[in-house]
Amino acid sequence: MATQTKGGMRAFLLFFVILQLIYIGHARLPPSNAELWETLNVTLPALCQSNNVRYYSDLYPDPMLYMTAEKITTPYVRLFAGQEPTNKVLVVCGMSARGFATTEVCIALITKICEGKGDSDTLYTVVPYANPRGREIVHHLYGVFRGVSESFEYWQQRNSLPDKYTLTMGSLLPQSFMNRDIFCFDGTPRMTMLRNNFDQGWQTRMLLNVASTGMMPDVDGVSDNGMVPLSEPEARILEKLAFFVRASSLVIVETGVPSITVPYDSSAFGGETKLENAIEKSLDRARNVAKELCTDCIVGRGSESRWTSQSGTFGDAVMRKRFARRVYTLQIIDREYKTSVNGKVDCMRRIMPDTEKGMEELTLQWTRVVEALVKRE
Repeated sequence: MATQTKGGMRAFLLFFVILQLIYIGHARLPPSNAELWETLNVTLPALCQSNNVRYYSDLYPDPMLYMTAEKITTPYVRLFAGQEPTNKVLVVCGMSARGFATTEVCIALITKICEGKGDSDTLYTVVPYANPRGREIVHHLYGVFRGVSESFEYWQQRNSLPDKYTLTMGSLLPQSFMNRDIFCFDGTPRMTMLRNNFDQGWQTRMLLNVASTGMMPDVDGVSDNGMVPLSEPEARILEKLAFFVRASSLVIVETGVPSITVPYDSSAFGGETKLENAIEKSLDRARNVAKELCTDCIVGRGSESRWTSQSGTFGDAVMRKRFARRVYTLQIIDREYKTSVNGKVDCMRRIMPDTEKGMEELTLQWTRVVEALVKRE
């Protein structure tokens, strides 16, 4: 009898282990920042070279790099297939810490161009993950949750994280593992939503945040917007890069309800006729692209007061400062993301689609959307 019990227990444990392995393999761990860096600097350059596509990869520094203790940089690449491209495009992915799927879209876009399948008249500047520090937090917690990474506490110690970084994330960790809320985290290490840290509409958003939470930003900028506009080095990098590129089109890829939005209202920029016409033309193109490539997408103007309509203020700031002539914010989502857990949004599904096929379908659709939006008229 005892022998039968032990045999049954062994069989149960073996079955449990197999299930865990299947579960972990089914929901693959997204690539780490280090793995992405290797892709951007080894794999993709070789692919581009084999197809005579010019490729340049670098780290863009914080403009205040030499004035601060934190040496923050953001990876970006520039590539084009033609001889003298005249259509300059800036594509920004991964502003949200949990935006793993958006990063995959940017990588897929770069790969397609490196294969020689891009528009020969377009010079692309692509930022695959604009919030590398926030992404690293969620990536590691995702690995811990899946049982394939070291404990978060040990990881903190090994990386010598600042106290505020450790305390902030450490205080969230226990409850987050119960309800998956940590996978809804989309900010910088100071808990600032990068997309809301730009000066266009910043004060309005700050007041709305205070009204909804009853809390003012603290000295570390722990709020949706940050202590002041451009308080985050990642935000300063993006604005400086947009100024440097001076793109014909800017496309921001975020997660959320599938949508294509343009800057909300030219009246916020002084009601200028030229800007209003540019916004309206961009909106017309967005509608045409959605009819062909994203029939269930919401299309319209974003809203200064509702982040669900316009994914933050980066696009509006770029438009107001004339750093780009056309600006689009895409919100992409796994098609299976229609459910919730215990009545709450399941942010685990915002990280990556559950299957390789799902990711392939997602990246194929949204790379086509990006290309259609930025194509020269």
